[in-house]
Order: sequence, then C-alpha cells, then structure tokens
Amino acid sequence: MLSAKTELSDKVELLSSGADDYLTKPYQLEELWARILVQLRHANAAPTGARLCYRDWVLDLDEMTLTAAGRPVNLTAHEFKIVELLAGRPKRVFTKQQIYEAVWEQDYAVEDKTITVHISNIRSKLRPSGTDGYIQTVWGIGFKLAEN
Repeated sequence: MLSAKTELSDKVELLSSGADDYLTKPYQLEELWARILVQLRHANAAPTGARLCYRDWVLDLDEMTLTAAGRPVNLTAHEFKIVELLAGRPKRVFTKQQIYEAVWEQDYAVEDKTITVHISNIRSKLRPSGTDGYIQTVWGIGFKLAEN
C-alpha cells in the first residue's frame, strides 16, 4: 500500500484489511524497490506442506489437490490454479484477463470463453460437495469467491 496517510490508525486499518505492506509518501525509490523484492520473495517461497483454506475448501499447494467439504475434487492444473488464485484473495474480484494472465502466464490477447468454460467445469466438479456456489460471477467484471 502506498499512501499519503501517515496516521497510525490508517496504517493499522489498511494492514488489517489485507494490505501486505504500507509505505507513506514521500518515499525513497530504493525503499520501495526493497519492499517489492520482499513481497516477491514471499510469493515465490511457499513452505513445504503449504495449505490454503477457504470455508469448506482445503487446497494442498504442494500436491495441487483440492478437498471440498471432505471430498477430493479432481481438477486439471489450470482449474487448480484458478481456484488457488481465487482462494488466495477471496474478497477480490478478478477479471477474465487477470485470471488468464495469472494462470496461463501469458498475455490475454482476445476475449474468448476459456475462463468461462474453466469456471463452469470447476463448478460442475464442486457440485457433489455442495460448494459450487462458492465461486460467484460478478456480471460485467469477472469472478470472486462468495462471502460467508
């Protein structure tokens, strides 16, 4: 978070709301770069046995498996990465472009149905566990996880 707000209450509120770091203006470019490198280091160093949990979902990041309401869900690699992306930031709305670029790691050149089809397949696979409603469509924007 980069902000001109210097009050402690503002910093605490934003960090509590999900910001990973907070830097106030004016700032030194070297400090900003160092903080970016720390975030990249954390993002690339998932510990062994790392798990990501969201409601009745448990994602094993090492084995790339999903358990939903106690049931194993067989996902393709791309489907797993989509679920991991959404579960990693459950309140964030992701556009199709953001999902595509994060999962396929290439530029999103044209509008197609790739993401819509993958989301539909994921929901179908989640249906037996009763957790298919966790993935919410935000019309005209993209997808996010439904709040409790």
